Amino acid sequence: MNNQVSHNRITIIIPAAGLSSRMAGKDKLTMPVGNSNLLRLITEKALASLASEVIVVTRSTQLARIRTVDGLGIKLVHPDSRINQMSVSITTGLRAADYSSEGVLILLPDMPLIETADINKLIDNFDREKIIRGANEKKVPGHPVLFPKSLFPAIMTTNGDNGPREVIAKNEGLLKLVKLDNEKAMVDVDTPENWDQWITEYDKTGAGEGT
Repeated sequence: MNNQVSHNRITIIIPAAGLSSRMAGKDKLTMPVGNSNLLRLITEKALASLASEVIVVTRSTQLARIRTVDGLGIKLVHPDSRINQMSVSITTGLRAADYSSEGVLILLPDMPLIETADINKLIDNFDREKIIRGANEKKVPGHPVLFPKSLFPAIMTTNGDNGPREVIAKNEGLLKLVKLDNEKAMVDVDTPENWDQWITEYDKTGAGEGT
C-alpha cells in the first residue's frame, strides 16, 4: 500500500492456509528465496501496490508462516474451520475486509512471477462492476482475480477448492481478461519439480523479484 492515490478501495486477500500437500513434506511458502521466502515476497509486492489493505490468511498453527509476515503491516486472520479448502481461506479473508472495500483481489501466494505492476494493472482496470482476471498473452484465464463488491455475498456462499471459480462461471458476462506478460498469470509452484525449475531461474536472474 503505497502513497499513490487509488480511485477504488481494494482489499487483497492472500490465502496462505494451505498444507503444501504436493511438496513432499516441505512448506513451499517458507522455503528460502534469496534472503526471504515466497510468502514474504508476495506479501511485500501486495503491500507496494495500489490496494488499500492486505489480508493474509494462515492457520493459527502455521507459526513459520505467521512469523514471516510479522511486522509487515498486514491484517492476519485464521480460519475457524479445520477443513483445508480454498473457499474457507477466501471467505475468512473476505469476512475480515474493511466494510468500505469496493473490490477484493485474490492473490495466490505460490505464483512467484506476479509483480506489483501486475497487481496495479488489474486495479487500474477495475470499474466496480466487472470481474477483472489476469490472463496470459493468448488470453487464457489465470490469476490474480479481482471481484467487485456486488459479488461478495456470492463468494461467501462458496465451498470446496473451486471457491470463487463458481462465482466466475455464473457471471461470465462480467468477466474482463487483462493480459499479463508471458506466463505470469499461469505459473505456480505446487510441486518439488515446479519449485526446482523456478528457483533455479530465480537464482540466475532474480525472476519474480521486485515490482
